[in-house]
Amino acid sequence: MGHFIMGQATRLRSIMPLGLVALGVVIFVSLGAAREARAENQQDYYMYQYGGFGEAGDLTLETESAFGTRETRLLDEDAFEQAIRARVSGTRWLSIEGWAGMIFRSEDDDEAAEVVDAEDVEEAEDEESNTDAAFAVDLYARVLNQERQAVNLSLGAGYLYDYQQTSIPRFHVKVDREWGKLDAAFSVLGEIPLGEDEEEEEAEAQAGVNGLEEEDEEEEGEYDEIDLVLSAGASYQVADWSRLGAEAEMEDMEGFWEDDEAEGGAKLLLGPTATFAFLDNAHARVNVAGIIPLTSNDQTRVPGDQNTNKSGVMARAALGYTFR
Repeated sequence: MGHFIMGQATRLRSIMPLGLVALGVVIFVSLGAAREARAENQQDYYMYQYGGFGEAGDLTLETESAFGTRETRLLDEDAFEQAIRARVSGTRWLSIEGWAGMIFRSEDDDEAAEVVDAEDVEEAEDEESNTDAAFAVDLYARVLNQERQAVNLSLGAGYLYDYQQTSIPRFHVKVDREWGKLDAAFSVLGEIPLGEDEEEEEAEAQAGVNGLEEEDEEEEGEYDEIDLVLSAGASYQVADWSRLGAEAEMEDMEGFWEDDEAEGGAKLLLGPTATFAFLDNAHARVNVAGIIPLTSNDQTRVPGDQNTNKSGVMARAALGYTFR
């Protein structure tokens, strides 16, 4: 029974990358209906510019598939990330967004064969569920509008519970503007991981109250005091139903001035992005980016692991629908 369960899990994970292919098929099949849609009605032109808005009462649901992302590169180079996103627009200037994701790691047949009974299966599943799921909630507000001011300015604040069970408050700043069919956007993402010091102090205080000695714990990874990510993108509406452009993202900027960097150093992601609108309120976005390491720092987030800051390729695709 244990071998059967692990075998099915391995098969499931091996076909997850087919989600990207399926998305491409959906786009191709939908091109006939795409001319009925308008790309300008979809405000999410990019993969790395968060904080979209819509009409009051809009509900947008998305499924997102990715390979080679910041999290998967760190935890498993061959891992695949699958996520869902939901955004509700309270007004044209206020929205709230929820996100949940899972990382599906690759497994060697030898590792799967080591699971020999139901107890081992349950333990393995528990371990994976503790390391491979994450969620986030963010609130966005538009404080400037280019109809009245020169640019659109959006501010956001939220909370991320990441794949390594770390609580991370975060903030967003986004500036964008349109010139007819041309659009450009720039954003800053800041994440402030809640360090282990606070948790250790609480544990020590509780142990003192209970008269218990603190037990030795396994070594845990260390996060940066703050993670900074800069993103920029530009796109042009080439048809009523599509936009083409490019995006650049600079991750882990603190690698330029710190010796140790949790994710291994600063890196640049650069590549094209395509946006499609079809079937009235449906949309799809696809991005393929090259990963260019800019610094090589001591990686501290995964204890005993090697530096993972090296060149590579990342692919990300999203398919969504807006209920109006």
